[in-house]
Amino acid sequence: MFYNPVFEKNMILGSLRLILKKFNSAQELYNEIRPFIREEKEDFSYSQFTRYLKGEIPIPNKNEDIFVRFLHNNFNLSTDLIQPNIDIDINSTPIQVDINRLLSYPDNLNLLAFHVIRQDHLKGKFDVILTHPEAIPLAIAFSQNLSIPWLSVTFRPPPVHPSRISRYPYLIDQELVATAYFINGQELRNKRLFVINDYIRRGGFLDILFRVIEDNNVEVQFLLAILGIGNAWKRFYEELNGNMRVIHFV
Repeated sequence: MFYNPVFEKNMILGSLRLILKKFNSAQELYNEIRPFIREEKEDFSYSQFTRYLKGEIPIPNKNEDIFVRFLHNNFNLSTDLIQPNIDIDINSTPIQVDINRLLSYPDNLNLLAFHVIRQDHLKGKFDVILTHPEAIPLAIAFSQNLSIPWLSVTFRPPPVHPSRISRYPYLIDQELVATAYFINGQELRNKRLFVINDYIRRGGFLDILFRVIEDNNVEVQFLLAILGIGNAWKRFYEELNGNMRVIHFV
């Protein structure tokens, strides 16, 4: 499995800088990290810590786990990365969700992917990511963090060169609805599949993704959704035996 230590350090540093906004000072943040330092029987001074934050010196390998454990205990994916960027109109029918602001910030998506992968121990468990066009930026962030390819399913010809897509007739509700186009045309069979969706309301496109998966005799290993609306996500949670993560619920 490809490992990029610089990328890992950048994710930790980016997360520390983001969580710093919740504290009155760098000294206050350092004091909160101190118990984790003592547990590891490692030590670094406040002045060293500020130099890490400023990027003047890299975070040593021996201290990475200290920061990661602290972040796992204090970094709330929903409030620190997601919630402020989601506009939800609960009065519209159907409910309208705008997560474009989140999907427009690659740094946020990379941090989100980094922490989900770390917290759920997802490294090395999948061969390919399956998603749909609206969630491609999120899939790319996970693809980069996991070093695996991503694949998108759409039902309109994507604006890419024909050599980059594949297609097959797709049946749903006993009717020929459309042709499914695979962007980044990958072979799904015998792959360990990670499905990424932007939000779950009643199923919708996610039901179609699962039909594509069924047609290819592939088993979903994990499902990630940024947003869960209502209780529809519970059906997928049961079907996947709990191998699922929804970041934020409304």
